[in-house]
Amino acid sequence: MKGFQYITCPELRKGPLIKVQTGYMKICHIVSNKCLAVTTTENKSEVHILLINEDKVDIAERISLGHHNVSIAATPINFVVVDGNENKMVFYSTCGEELFQKYLPFYGYPHHIYSDNVYFYVLFRRNSILRCYDLYGQMKWQWELPFPVHPHIAVFQGTLYVPDTQLNRVLLYKYQDRSSGCLLPIKNPYIRNLNLRLKEKENDQKLVIGEICNLSNGQLVVSDINHDCLLYISEEGDIVSRLSLPSTATDICRWDSNHIGVTLPLQKQLRVIGNLSKTVRSVKLRQPYVQVCKMGECEIVCYCDKPSHLDILAINYYNQVEVIKTINIPVFVKSLSIDKKTEKLLIVTREKLFSTTLE
Repeated sequence: MKGFQYITCPELRKGPLIKVQTGYMKICHIVSNKCLAVTTTENKSEVHILLINEDKVDIAERISLGHHNVSIAATPINFVVVDGNENKMVFYSTCGEELFQKYLPFYGYPHHIYSDNVYFYVLFRRNSILRCYDLYGQMKWQWELPFPVHPHIAVFQGTLYVPDTQLNRVLLYKYQDRSSGCLLPIKNPYIRNLNLRLKEKENDQKLVIGEICNLSNGQLVVSDINHDCLLYISEEGDIVSRLSLPSTATDICRWDSNHIGVTLPLQKQLRVIGNLSKTVRSVKLRQPYVQVCKMGECEIVCYCDKPSHLDILAINYYNQVEVIKTINIPVFVKSLSIDKKTEKLLIVTREKLFSTTLE
């Protein structure tokens, strides 16, 4: 019988067995109940975006592949299909639209790709090389491993977990940058560290911080993309409030002195939330925007990554929007903000910072 089954951690309890009609050879989690899987049934090689419910599995999107020599990994923001035949990484949005491609250096064919919600790790098993990429396809580091790589490993935030089958143990290796030949003392650029203080029952929960926003009262708001929630943090590092979200927030912006704007692309929604974690306004958007910036009382500028463009929207009294202007952007935008002095829009891409007027 073909099916999916949840296993909860750390108790390792079995969940219900859900029947499926398709045989899947690889699967990984994207966000919430959304998963990614590879199938090669009926002489077809496809990637499926799945919505897994308690009693059924729905196929939300299908992506055709030319062959089955692929590996997959996902984050709540995007996912990657590694094409072993063409030696490249293909980045997709969580809705299944292709964003861009990144060709890999040839160290033998890529064996597998892993993800820890923040980075992608590509393993070249033949040469024992591990390469780390961020969500935008930029390489962060490369590591030539000092040992032959076991076919089943795990990677999390630069730490490599390798099973030792002879002595029945797991070995942990931590990446360190020694490319310069020596380790030089580097001045710490941070003014201070803010240690997040979790309650005792929360100490075993891993926070993956996606976005950060400063409030006028000195608090911070951070989005935890591992649990789809907002955390309100005091100046001392205590979590004073928590707000659950229906999906991953891709952007947090200052709305005014007492409110923030939270972008939810899966819901096609902008939520205006007060300092006490209460939603005071929900604006329905027509597209799955990933970045939103407030221009005036009733105008916002939004960025959509598929295809890449900016929309200037007017918000009416019924929280509906109307497109005033569309600007095509040929590059991937990482963040948007308004310069209060010049009232110009600041656009941050992978390599450059642009300043422009929107008249």
